[in-house]
Amino acid sequence: MTDLRSDQTGGATDDLERAVSGFADAAEAAGIELHGLMINSGGRTVARGWWAPYDAETPQHVYSMSKTFLATAFALARQEGLVDLADRIVDHWPEYAALAGPRASGWTFEHLLRMSAGHRTDVLLLARVTDGLQFDSDDDLVAWCLAQEPEAEPGSVFCYNQLCSYLVSATLQRIVGERLVDWLRPRLFDPLDVAPVGWQTDGLGRDLGFAGLHIPLRGLLGIGELWLRRGQLGGRRLVEPEWFELAVRPLSDTAVPDSFGQTPPPDWSRGYGYQVWMMDDGFRGDGAFGQYALVIPELDAVIAVNAAVLDMQAELDLIRTHLFPALARLAARGPEAVEPEPVELASRELPPVRSLVDADSPDGGLPGFTDSEGITHELLGRLPAPVGRLTPRRDGTDWLLDLQLESGSTTVPAGDGHWAAGTIDAGAPGQVAVRSSAGLTDEGFVAELIVINTPHRVRLVGDPVSGRLRAAWNVTPLAGADLSTLVLPG
Repeated sequence: MTDLRSDQTGGATDDLERAVSGFADAAEAAGIELHGLMINSGGRTVARGWWAPYDAETPQHVYSMSKTFLATAFALARQEGLVDLADRIVDHWPEYAALAGPRASGWTFEHLLRMSAGHRTDVLLLARVTDGLQFDSDDDLVAWCLAQEPEAEPGSVFCYNQLCSYLVSATLQRIVGERLVDWLRPRLFDPLDVAPVGWQTDGLGRDLGFAGLHIPLRGLLGIGELWLRRGQLGGRRLVEPEWFELAVRPLSDTAVPDSFGQTPPPDWSRGYGYQVWMMDDGFRGDGAFGQYALVIPELDAVIAVNAAVLDMQAELDLIRTHLFPALARLAARGPEAVEPEPVELASRELPPVRSLVDADSPDGGLPGFTDSEGITHELLGRLPAPVGRLTPRRDGTDWLLDLQLESGSTTVPAGDGHWAAGTIDAGAPGQVAVRSSAGLTDEGFVAELIVINTPHRVRLVGDPVSGRLRAAWNVTPLAGADLSTLVLPG
């Protein structure tokens, strides 16, 4: 094989390594918090890296990236002869048929997969915000959804609407007779080589579909590769190619104001297929706070990202600026131009809290700190604080954090200058895995808890003078500030 390291560009491997490092540096400079990055070119993984304490094996909540897995589930059920795009949803729920108006009665899988139910707002999300609708209540959410008569005819208007994906998911689960996460295991998750995988459910045990999937980053890379290869993965055909001819095109016009009246950013105005967003240079699945599976056919490439960012357009812009040129050069050479092993991103870490002053005290501890004010959630308004009281205790050179939560008291270890693994007892839902660091700084006592199966990190600052505790999230969980909502699902 030709030794490309001697060419004037400095070699394909070096070129890619510079591009990946440049992207990581630019993201950090822009305040974009990256957690993981994987890149495929020509069907091979050519680059990868994680920001400690995140790693390759830990499942992540990918929010709306779940929808692309849902669309794949529909494609698999369709090719098994279980469903058709033209099937009416209400026909699978005869017990609720009387609740559906004439327009809702006409909903088909095709309408819902392309987010064209006829609503002009995200009715499920808005009901959660304004009416306190609980997705995990004992009431059947399917009945509620079918009763939401849209303003316009099905198929006539786009609205990014969680109701659409939820009804597809719930109806598929009724048809196949089990949870999607279980039905997909031999058909999709095992071929993707991802385990464990969990999906959040409604109160009746149905996987939500629109969000809630927890999966390692290579699962996002794999689903992108499957869609890029039109249903083939590792030489095995999983999905018939016809599906992708139907699904990967701008079926709905998305250049319309969203549910909050906002004009969409450029990459959200290029059209919507079957649970995928179209782009000028390809298509993608995405999830809140920067979770991506970008499929770029012209570059024969897939880029998967886990992150914690509010400005997802800025994240995409940096990917195009720093990664696309190197991938274009690599596509021209062929993936064999790089070393057989992927480029490993140089050691990166989310900076842990580190004591700046002498943290010793006579009794090995500090006074407790109390948060009586709570936090302001971007969608849900004023909420109780995720941690009501924090009492730190020295544990050698590190810390133990006694936490008072809504669900009760718990203690987690925290490293001083490094991340320590622990779990928070969140009550009935189970335990929340965290990585924590803490120390005495010029701000006061600071503790940070990364909820490692999510993009979320909470920063707690205790004022030694007033005893006041303040909490702030890097990006606030969409379900609210209660840590019990961040349990890894089964």
